[in-house]
Amino acid sequence: MNDHIKKAEYVVNASVSEASDTELENIRKSSFFSSQAAAPTMDGKPRMLHITAWMVHEGRNHNGDAFIKEELQEKVKEGLFTPPHGGMIDFDHDFMPIGFWYDASFSFDSKANAWGIIVKGAIWAWRFPEVANKLIADQVREGNIPVSMSVVSESLEFVKDFPGAEELQTVILHNPVFLTTSLLSVPPADPNARAAVTEDNDNLPATPAKKVADGTNSPEPSGQVPSKEKKKMDNELLNSLQDKLVVATEEKVQAQAETEVAEGTITKLTADLSTAGEEVKTLTEENSRLKTKVAELEVAISSAAEVKEATEKELEELRGKVASFEEQVAVNKKKERLESRLAELPEAVRNNLESHEEKELLLAAWTEAEDEHWETIKKSFSLASKSNKDGFVNRSNRSGNMPTGASADAGSTLSNFIR
Repeated sequence: MNDHIKKAEYVVNASVSEASDTELENIRKSSFFSSQAAAPTMDGKPRMLHITAWMVHEGRNHNGDAFIKEELQEKVKEGLFTPPHGGMIDFDHDFMPIGFWYDASFSFDSKANAWGIIVKGAIWAWRFPEVANKLIADQVREGNIPVSMSVVSESLEFVKDFPGAEELQTVILHNPVFLTTSLLSVPPADPNARAAVTEDNDNLPATPAKKVADGTNSPEPSGQVPSKEKKKMDNELLNSLQDKLVVATEEKVQAQAETEVAEGTITKLTADLSTAGEEVKTLTEENSRLKTKVAELEVAISSAAEVKEATEKELEELRGKVASFEEQVAVNKKKERLESRLAELPEAVRNNLESHEEKELLLAAWTEAEDEHWETIKKSFSLASKSNKDGFVNRSNRSGNMPTGASADAGSTLSNFIR
Protein backbone atom coordinates (compact mmCIF):
# COMPACT_ATOMS: atom_id res chain seq x y z
CA MET A 1 0.00 0.00 0.00
CA ASN A 2 1.30 3.51 -0.84
CA ASP A 3 2.47 5.76 1.99
CA HIS A 4 -0.16 8.41 1.28
CA ILE A 5 -3.02 5.96 1.89
CA LYS A 6 -4.45 6.28 5.36
CA LYS A 7 -5.43 3.17 7.23
CA ALA A 8 -9.07 2.95 8.16
CA GLU A 9 -10.91 0.93 10.76
CA TYR A 10 -14.20 -0.64 9.67
CA VAL A 11 -16.69 -1.50 12.40
CA VAL A 12 -19.24 -4.19 11.55
CA ASN A 13 -22.14 -5.12 13.80
CA ALA A 14 -23.22 -8.75 13.52
CA SER A 15 -25.14 -11.43 15.35
CA VAL A 16 -24.86 -15.24 15.22
CA SER A 17 -27.18 -18.12 15.86
CA GLU A 18 -26.78 -21.85 15.61
CA ALA A 19 -28.02 -23.33 12.37
CA SER A 20 -30.80 -25.87 12.53
CA ASP A 21 -30.42 -29.39 11.17
CA THR A 22 -32.49 -28.44 8.15
CA GLU A 23 -30.29 -25.43 7.37
CA LEU A 24 -27.13 -27.49 7.71
CA GLU A 25 -28.53 -30.12 5.35
CA ASN A 26 -29.38 -27.44 2.79
CA ILE A 27 -25.81 -26.08 3.01
CA ARG A 28 -24.37 -29.58 2.46
CA LYS A 29 -26.62 -30.07 -0.57
CA SER A 30 -25.66 -26.70 -2.04
CA SER A 31 -24.12 -27.15 -5.51
CA PHE A 32 -21.70 -24.31 -4.84
CA PHE A 33 -20.52 -25.81 -1.57
CA SER A 34 -20.03 -29.26 -3.04
CA SER A 35 -18.57 -28.43 -6.47
CA GLN A 36 -16.58 -25.29 -5.64
CA ALA A 37 -15.29 -26.16 -2.19
CA ALA A 38 -11.66 -26.48 -3.29
CA ALA A 39 -11.72 -23.88 -6.10
CA PRO A 40 -12.02 -20.60 -4.14
CA THR A 41 -8.64 -20.82 -2.41
CA MET A 42 -5.02 -20.64 -3.53
CA ASP A 43 -2.17 -21.09 -1.04
CA GLY A 44 -4.64 -20.99 1.79
CA LYS A 45 -6.16 -17.67 0.75
CA PRO A 46 -9.27 -16.68 -1.16
CA ARG A 47 -8.37 -16.55 -4.82
CA MET A 48 -8.10 -12.90 -5.96
CA LEU A 49 -7.38 -11.27 -9.31
CA HIS A 50 -5.32 -8.10 -9.04
CA ILE A 51 -6.06 -5.35 -11.60
CA THR A 52 -4.47 -2.02 -12.58
CA ALA A 53 -6.30 0.33 -14.93
CA TRP A 54 -6.09 3.70 -16.63
CA MET A 55 -9.70 4.68 -15.97
CA VAL A 56 -9.85 8.29 -17.25
CA HIS A 57 -7.70 10.83 -19.12
CA GLU A 58 -7.77 14.56 -19.55
CA GLY A 59 -9.47 15.82 -22.72
CA ARG A 60 -12.49 14.74 -24.76
CA ASN A 61 -13.67 11.14 -25.24
CA HIS A 62 -15.84 9.61 -27.97
CA ASN A 63 -19.01 10.27 -25.96
CA GLY A 64 -18.40 14.02 -26.21
CA ASP A 65 -17.52 14.26 -22.49
CA ALA A 66 -14.36 16.09 -21.43
CA PHE A 67 -12.30 16.27 -18.23
CA ILE A 68 -9.91 18.95 -17.03
CA LYS A 69 -6.39 17.90 -15.99
CA GLU A 70 -6.26 20.02 -12.82
CA GLU A 71 -9.65 18.73 -11.64
CA LEU A 72 -8.56 15.10 -12.07
CA GLN A 73 -5.42 15.82 -10.09
CA GLU A 74 -7.45 17.45 -7.33
CA LYS A 75 -9.76 14.42 -7.08
CA VAL A 76 -6.76 12.16 -6.45
CA LYS A 77 -5.45 14.55 -3.81
CA GLU A 78 -8.85 14.39 -2.08
CA GLY A 79 -8.42 10.62 -1.64
CA LEU A 80 -10.11 9.00 -4.64
CA PHE A 81 -10.63 5.24 -4.08
CA THR A 82 -8.72 5.19 -0.79
CA PRO A 83 -10.08 3.94 2.57
CA PRO A 84 -12.57 4.59 3.99
CA HIS A 85 -13.77 5.20 0.43
CA GLY A 86 -13.41 2.77 -2.44
CA GLY A 87 -14.67 2.14 -5.92
CA MET A 88 -16.77 -0.71 -7.24
CA ILE A 89 -15.69 -3.00 -10.07
CA ASP A 90 -18.60 -4.26 -12.17
CA PHE A 91 -19.20 -5.49 -15.72
CA ASP A 92 -20.66 -3.34 -18.51
CA HIS A 93 -22.02 -0.88 -15.93
CA ASP A 94 -24.49 -3.37 -14.46
CA PHE A 95 -23.67 -2.15 -10.91
CA MET A 96 -23.25 -5.75 -9.71
CA PRO A 97 -19.97 -5.73 -7.72
CA ILE A 98 -17.33 -8.30 -8.62
CA GLY A 99 -14.46 -6.47 -6.89
CA PHE A 100 -13.25 -3.12 -5.56
CA TRP A 101 -10.76 -0.32 -6.24
CA TYR A 102 -8.55 0.57 -3.29
CA ASP A 103 -5.91 2.95 -4.67
CA ALA A 104 -5.62 5.81 -7.19
CA SER A 105 -2.82 8.03 -8.46
CA PHE A 106 -2.46 10.90 -10.94
CA SER A 107 0.15 10.18 -13.62
CA PHE A 108 1.21 10.76 -17.21
CA ASP A 109 0.14 8.08 -19.71
CA SER A 110 2.82 7.94 -22.42
CA LYS A 111 0.64 5.83 -24.71
CA ALA A 112 -2.22 8.31 -24.58
CA ASN A 113 0.19 11.28 -24.39
CA ALA A 114 -2.07 12.71 -21.70
CA TRP A 115 -2.42 12.94 -17.94
CA GLY A 116 -4.89 10.62 -16.27
CA ILE A 117 -5.87 8.60 -13.24
CA ILE A 118 -4.51 5.07 -12.76
CA VAL A 119 -6.23 2.86 -10.19
CA LYS A 120 -5.53 -0.45 -8.47
CA GLY A 121 -8.08 -3.00 -7.41
CA ALA A 122 -8.93 -6.63 -6.77
CA ILE A 123 -11.59 -8.99 -8.15
CA TRP A 124 -13.11 -11.76 -6.05
CA ALA A 125 -11.93 -14.58 -8.30
CA TRP A 126 -13.05 -17.15 -5.68
CA ARG A 127 -16.63 -15.89 -6.14
CA PHE A 128 -16.49 -15.16 -9.89
CA PRO A 129 -14.07 -17.75 -11.35
CA GLU A 130 -15.60 -17.54 -14.83
CA VAL A 131 -15.04 -13.77 -14.95
CA ALA A 132 -11.47 -14.13 -13.66
CA ASN A 133 -10.57 -16.82 -16.18
CA LYS A 134 -12.10 -14.82 -19.02
CA LEU A 135 -10.15 -11.69 -18.09
CA ILE A 136 -6.87 -13.64 -18.04
CA ALA A 137 -7.66 -15.19 -21.45
CA ASP A 138 -8.69 -11.79 -22.91
CA GLN A 139 -5.47 -10.25 -21.70
CA VAL A 140 -3.38 -13.06 -23.22
CA ARG A 141 -5.24 -12.69 -26.51
CA GLU A 142 -5.65 -8.89 -26.74
CA GLY A 143 -2.84 -7.59 -24.52
CA ASN A 144 -5.16 -5.58 -22.26
CA ILE A 145 -8.77 -5.27 -21.09
CA PRO A 146 -11.07 -2.31 -21.97
CA VAL A 147 -12.59 -0.39 -19.06
CA SER A 148 -15.07 2.43 -18.60
CA MET A 149 -15.83 4.59 -15.56
CA SER A 150 -19.17 5.92 -14.33
CA VAL A 151 -19.27 9.44 -12.96
CA VAL A 152 -21.55 12.19 -11.72
CA SER A 153 -20.63 15.85 -12.04
CA GLU A 154 -21.31 18.85 -9.85
CA SER A 155 -21.73 21.07 -12.95
CA LEU A 156 -21.77 20.77 -16.73
CA GLU A 157 -20.37 23.18 -19.30
CA PHE A 158 -21.51 22.93 -22.93
CA VAL A 159 -18.97 24.31 -25.42
CA LYS A 160 -18.25 24.18 -29.16
CA ASP A 161 -14.64 25.36 -29.06
CA PHE A 162 -12.97 22.53 -27.14
CA PRO A 163 -9.42 21.97 -28.48
CA GLY A 164 -9.42 19.32 -31.18
CA ALA A 165 -13.23 19.30 -31.52
CA GLU A 166 -14.05 22.89 -32.49
CA GLU A 167 -17.00 21.94 -34.72
CA LEU A 168 -18.58 19.52 -32.22
CA GLN A 169 -20.50 20.06 -29.02
CA THR A 170 -18.54 19.03 -25.94
CA VAL A 171 -19.76 18.62 -22.37
CA ILE A 172 -17.11 19.46 -19.77
CA LEU A 173 -17.74 17.55 -16.52
CA HIS A 174 -16.52 19.82 -13.75
CA ASN A 175 -15.63 18.44 -10.28
CA PRO A 176 -16.36 14.81 -11.24
CA VAL A 177 -17.24 12.19 -8.65
CA PHE A 178 -16.19 8.71 -9.84
CA LEU A 179 -18.29 5.78 -8.65
CA THR A 180 -17.19 2.69 -10.58
CA THR A 181 -14.84 1.53 -13.26
CA SER A 182 -16.43 -1.25 -15.31
CA LEU A 183 -14.88 -4.08 -17.26
CA LEU A 184 -16.27 -3.96 -20.79
CA SER A 185 -17.36 -6.30 -23.56
CA VAL A 186 -17.31 -3.42 -26.08
CA PRO A 187 -14.72 -0.73 -26.99
CA PRO A 188 -14.57 2.12 -24.42
CA ALA A 189 -15.45 5.78 -25.06
CA ASP A 190 -11.91 6.64 -23.94
CA PRO A 191 -9.78 4.67 -26.44
CA ASN A 192 -6.85 4.65 -23.97
CA ALA A 193 -8.87 3.38 -20.99
CA ARG A 194 -7.40 -0.08 -20.39
CA ALA A 195 -6.52 -2.51 -17.64
CA ALA A 196 -4.12 -5.36 -16.90
CA VAL A 197 -4.74 -8.26 -14.50
CA THR A 198 -2.43 -10.61 -12.64
CA GLU A 199 -2.79 -13.62 -10.38
CA ASP A 200 0.74 -13.54 -8.99
CA ASN A 201 0.67 -15.11 -5.51
CA ASP A 202 4.43 -14.59 -5.10
CA ASN A 203 3.75 -10.92 -4.47
CA LEU A 204 1.50 -11.75 -1.54
CA PRO A 205 2.73 -12.41 2.04
CA ALA A 206 3.95 -16.00 2.47
CA THR A 207 1.43 -18.32 4.13
CA PRO A 208 1.40 -22.04 4.89
CA ALA A 209 0.02 -24.14 2.07
CA LYS A 210 -2.98 -26.36 2.63
CA LYS A 211 -4.14 -29.56 1.10
CA VAL A 212 -7.45 -31.35 0.97
CA ALA A 213 -7.51 -34.91 2.32
CA ASP A 214 -10.51 -36.98 3.23
CA GLY A 215 -12.72 -33.94 3.19
CA THR A 216 -10.73 -32.10 5.89
CA ASN A 217 -8.04 -29.44 5.66
CA SER A 218 -4.86 -30.04 7.70
CA PRO A 219 -2.12 -27.38 7.91
CA GLU A 220 1.38 -28.15 6.63
CA PRO A 221 4.40 -27.21 8.73
CA SER A 222 5.21 -23.54 8.55
CA GLY A 223 7.80 -22.34 6.05
CA GLN A 224 8.04 -22.60 2.27
CA VAL A 225 5.78 -24.78 0.13
CA PRO A 226 7.19 -28.35 0.06
CA SER A 227 8.89 -29.33 -3.18
CA LYS A 228 6.39 -32.13 -3.78
CA GLU A 229 3.47 -29.77 -3.42
CA LYS A 230 5.28 -27.16 -5.53
CA LYS A 231 5.86 -29.73 -8.27
CA LYS A 232 2.18 -30.61 -8.21
CA MET A 233 1.28 -26.95 -8.53
CA ASP A 234 3.77 -26.52 -11.37
CA ASN A 235 2.24 -29.50 -13.19
CA GLU A 236 -1.22 -28.04 -12.74
CA LEU A 237 0.00 -24.70 -14.04
CA LEU A 238 1.68 -26.42 -17.02
CA ASN A 239 -1.49 -28.33 -17.81
CA SER A 240 -3.46 -25.11 -17.58
CA LEU A 241 -1.04 -23.36 -19.91
CA GLN A 242 -1.20 -26.26 -22.37
CA ASP A 243 -4.99 -26.08 -22.34
CA LYS A 244 -4.77 -22.35 -22.97
CA LEU A 245 -2.29 -23.01 -25.79
CA VAL A 246 -4.71 -25.46 -27.43
CA VAL A 247 -7.51 -22.93 -27.14
CA ALA A 248 -5.26 -20.17 -28.49
CA THR A 249 -4.21 -22.41 -31.41
CA GLU A 250 -7.82 -23.15 -32.28
CA GLU A 251 -8.64 -19.46 -32.05
CA LYS A 252 -5.65 -18.70 -34.29
CA VAL A 253 -6.86 -21.20 -36.92
CA GLN A 254 -10.34 -19.70 -36.74
CA ALA A 255 -8.85 -16.21 -36.98
CA GLN A 256 -6.85 -17.23 -40.07
CA ALA A 257 -10.02 -18.58 -41.70
CA GLU A 258 -11.83 -15.37 -40.84
CA THR A 259 -8.86 -13.43 -42.21
CA GLU A 260 -9.10 -15.28 -45.53
CA VAL A 261 -12.81 -14.51 -45.71
CA ALA A 262 -12.08 -10.90 -44.82
CA GLU A 263 -9.38 -10.70 -47.53
CA GLY A 264 -11.87 -12.03 -50.09
CA THR A 265 -14.36 -9.46 -48.94
CA ILE A 266 -11.70 -6.74 -49.16
CA THR A 267 -10.83 -7.82 -52.72
CA LYS A 268 -14.49 -7.64 -53.72
CA LEU A 269 -14.93 -4.29 -51.99
CA THR A 270 -11.81 -2.98 -53.76
CA ALA A 271 -13.27 -3.99 -57.15
CA ASP A 272 -16.63 -2.48 -56.21
CA LEU A 273 -14.83 0.67 -55.10
CA SER A 274 -13.02 0.90 -58.43
CA THR A 275 -16.32 0.54 -60.29
CA ALA A 276 -17.90 3.08 -58.00
CA GLY A 277 -14.97 5.41 -58.69
CA GLU A 278 -15.66 5.27 -62.44
CA GLU A 279 -19.34 5.92 -61.80
CA VAL A 280 -18.46 8.87 -59.57
CA LYS A 281 -16.19 10.25 -62.32
CA THR A 282 -19.00 9.94 -64.88
CA LEU A 283 -21.51 11.51 -62.51
CA THR A 284 -19.08 14.33 -61.75
CA GLU A 285 -18.70 15.13 -65.46
CA GLU A 286 -22.47 14.97 -65.94
CA ASN A 287 -22.92 17.23 -62.92
CA SER A 288 -20.47 19.75 -64.38
CA ARG A 289 -22.36 19.71 -67.71
CA LEU A 290 -25.69 20.20 -65.94
CA LYS A 291 -24.30 23.09 -63.92
CA THR A 292 -23.18 24.80 -67.16
CA LYS A 293 -26.63 24.24 -68.67
CA VAL A 294 -28.30 25.62 -65.56
CA ALA A 295 -26.10 28.74 -65.76
CA GLU A 296 -27.06 29.24 -69.41
CA LEU A 297 -30.75 28.81 -68.59
CA GLU A 298 -30.46 31.29 -65.72
CA VAL A 299 -29.00 33.88 -68.12
CA ALA A 300 -31.77 33.16 -70.65
CA ILE A 301 -34.42 33.42 -67.93
CA SER A 302 -32.95 36.73 -66.76
CA SER A 303 -33.01 38.09 -70.33
CA ALA A 304 -36.57 36.81 -70.84
CA ALA A 305 -37.63 38.50 -67.62
CA GLU A 306 -36.27 41.83 -68.88
CA VAL A 307 -38.07 41.39 -72.24
CA LYS A 308 -41.26 40.48 -70.41
CA GLU A 309 -41.04 43.59 -68.22
CA ALA A 310 -40.51 45.86 -71.26
CA THR A 311 -43.35 44.13 -73.14
CA GLU A 312 -45.73 44.52 -70.21
CA LYS A 313 -44.87 48.22 -69.97
CA GLU A 314 -45.47 48.72 -73.71
CA LEU A 315 -48.71 46.73 -73.49
CA GLU A 316 -49.92 48.95 -70.64
CA GLU A 317 -49.24 52.05 -72.77
CA LEU A 318 -51.12 50.51 -75.70
CA ARG A 319 -54.06 49.69 -73.43
CA GLY A 320 -54.16 53.32 -72.33
CA LYS A 321 -54.15 54.49 -75.94
CA VAL A 322 -56.88 52.00 -76.89
CA ALA A 323 -59.02 53.15 -73.97
CA SER A 324 -58.51 56.80 -74.98
CA PHE A 325 -59.32 55.95 -78.61
CA GLU A 326 -62.46 54.05 -77.66
CA GLU A 327 -63.53 56.95 -75.46
CA GLN A 328 -63.00 59.37 -78.32
CA VAL A 329 -64.92 57.07 -80.70
CA ALA A 330 -67.83 57.01 -78.26
CA VAL A 331 -67.76 60.80 -78.01
CA ASN A 332 -67.69 61.11 -81.81
CA LYS A 333 -70.57 58.68 -82.17
CA LYS A 334 -72.63 60.69 -79.70
CA LYS A 335 -71.72 63.89 -81.53
CA GLU A 336 -72.71 62.39 -84.87
CA ARG A 337 -75.96 61.07 -83.40
CA LEU A 338 -76.81 64.51 -81.95
CA GLU A 339 -76.02 66.28 -85.22
CA SER A 340 -78.16 63.76 -87.11
CA ARG A 341 -81.07 64.17 -84.71
CA LEU A 342 -80.86 67.99 -84.70
CA ALA A 343 -81.00 67.90 -88.47
CA GLU A 344 -84.32 66.06 -88.19
CA LEU A 345 -85.89 68.88 -86.13
CA PRO A 346 -87.69 71.87 -87.61
CA GLU A 347 -85.46 74.88 -88.26
CA ALA A 348 -87.43 77.03 -85.85
CA VAL A 349 -86.77 74.51 -83.04
CA ARG A 350 -83.08 74.55 -83.75
CA ASN A 351 -83.00 78.36 -83.78
CA ASN A 352 -85.01 78.63 -80.58
CA LEU A 353 -82.70 76.04 -78.93
CA GLU A 354 -79.70 78.36 -79.15
CA SER A 355 -81.17 80.80 -76.66
CA HIS A 356 -82.96 78.27 -74.47
CA GLU A 357 -81.78 78.37 -70.87
CA GLU A 358 -81.73 74.53 -70.61
CA LYS A 359 -80.00 73.94 -73.91
CA GLU A 360 -77.25 71.62 -72.57
CA LEU A 361 -79.70 69.48 -70.63
CA LEU A 362 -81.90 69.10 -73.71
CA LEU A 363 -78.97 68.21 -75.94
CA ALA A 364 -77.75 65.60 -73.44
CA ALA A 365 -81.24 64.08 -73.14
CA TRP A 366 -81.69 63.95 -76.93
CA THR A 367 -78.22 62.38 -77.35
CA GLU A 368 -78.78 59.60 -74.80
CA ALA A 369 -82.36 58.86 -75.80
CA GLU A 370 -83.02 55.49 -77.39
CA ASP A 371 -84.10 55.50 -81.04
CA GLU A 372 -87.71 54.64 -80.17
CA HIS A 373 -87.83 57.42 -77.59
CA TRP A 374 -86.32 59.87 -80.04
CA GLU A 375 -89.01 59.06 -82.58
CA THR A 376 -91.60 60.01 -79.99
CA ILE A 377 -89.80 63.30 -79.28
CA LYS A 378 -89.64 64.13 -83.02
CA LYS A 379 -93.31 63.39 -83.53
CA SER A 380 -94.22 65.64 -80.59
CA PHE A 381 -92.62 68.58 -82.35
CA SER A 382 -94.61 67.82 -85.51
CA LEU A 383 -97.89 67.37 -83.65
CA ALA A 384 -97.32 70.58 -81.73
CA SER A 385 -96.92 72.54 -84.93
CA LYS A 386 -100.02 70.99 -86.56
CA SER A 387 -102.29 71.51 -83.55
CA ASN A 388 -102.04 75.35 -83.72
CA LYS A 389 -104.11 77.35 -86.23
CA ASP A 390 -101.35 79.77 -86.82
CA GLY A 391 -98.85 76.96 -86.86
CA PHE A 392 -96.13 76.31 -84.30
CA VAL A 393 -93.36 76.94 -86.73
CA ASN A 394 -94.70 80.33 -87.83
CA ARG A 395 -95.25 81.47 -84.27
CA SER A 396 -91.83 80.33 -83.31
CA ASN A 397 -90.30 82.26 -86.16
CA ARG A 398 -92.17 85.39 -85.18
CA SER A 399 -91.56 85.27 -81.49
CA GLY A 400 -88.06 83.83 -81.57
CA ASN A 401 -88.77 81.88 -78.41
CA MET A 402 -89.82 78.32 -77.86
CA PRO A 403 -93.07 77.86 -75.96
CA THR A 404 -92.93 76.94 -72.30
CA GLY A 405 -95.33 75.03 -70.16
CA ALA A 406 -97.03 78.29 -69.07
CA SER A 407 -97.74 79.66 -72.56
CA ALA A 408 -98.47 76.48 -74.50
CA ASP A 409 -101.88 74.92 -74.87
CA ALA A 410 -102.86 72.67 -72.05
CA GLY A 411 -102.99 69.66 -74.35
CA SER A 412 -99.72 70.36 -76.14
CA THR A 413 -97.37 67.38 -76.13
CA LEU A 414 -94.33 69.68 -76.59
CA SER A 415 -94.86 71.14 -73.12
CA ASN A 416 -93.89 67.75 -71.67
CA PHE A 417 -90.41 67.96 -73.17
CA ILE A 418 -89.42 71.64 -73.09
CA ARG A 419 -89.84 73.44 -69.78
